[in-house]
Amino acid sequence: MSHVPVRISNQQIEQAHFEEFRKAYALPPGEIKYSDKPDVFLKGDRTIGIEITNFYVRPNEAEGSEQTQRPLRDAIISKAHKLYRKAGGKEIILSIAFDPEIRITKDRCKVLPQILANFATQIDTQPEGQIDTDSYPEMPELNWIHTSGREFQNGNFELVQSYSVPIMPVARLNDIVTEKEGKAADYHKCDAYWLLIVVDFWNPAQDQEITTQPIKLASKVFEKIILFKTCHRQIVEI
Repeated sequence: MSHVPVRISNQQIEQAHFEEFRKAYALPPGEIKYSDKPDVFLKGDRTIGIEITNFYVRPNEAEGSEQTQRPLRDAIISKAHKLYRKAGGKEIILSIAFDPEIRITKDRCKVLPQILANFATQIDTQPEGQIDTDSYPEMPELNWIHTSGREFQNGNFELVQSYSVPIMPVARLNDIVTEKEGKAADYHKCDAYWLLIVVDFWNPAQDQEITTQPIKLASKVFEKIILFKTCHRQIVEI
């Protein structure tokens, strides 16, 4: 019996983030209702509409953004393993990391799986350990390869990615606020609007250090702009 993975909607993710946020932030008394445009209604002495958005280090459409590169890395590794096994490769475990500063192009996506599969056949008898980066100059997108040195049942190629955590860029924050202000005309009528900007600690496309320095962003739409980092439940009001 096959199991179909359950896809979580963006709305469900936003609601989960808000539930975590409300445990850490003293909201005014009132009834919480999830909706759309904006995402949350807080109905008390007055009705506050709360729009929720995520803070990606780079916009979705930006070249080299983590949210566009991660699926490409996964696809390359998966296809490389299939090619390697089809050619008679062993059940070794190959752990692979990509250089996040080097963008994977569409053309490279076509050739990297075969290059990686061929390289795996050259090192699958080596003892356990990290492979010298000088051994694979034809794969500059990769910056770390580790081999298990022996076979395991269901041995596979796996993505083991490491990241640096940047400081939140204020200019990017301003762009997010401006973008959301431009959509405010479609919001349902409320007495006030808040903008909750979530930084998901577990998502490398979002994880960044929230600045503790005062930030001044004037908004004609949002009464409050709140930064919230999950896991640590770090909160900064702008």
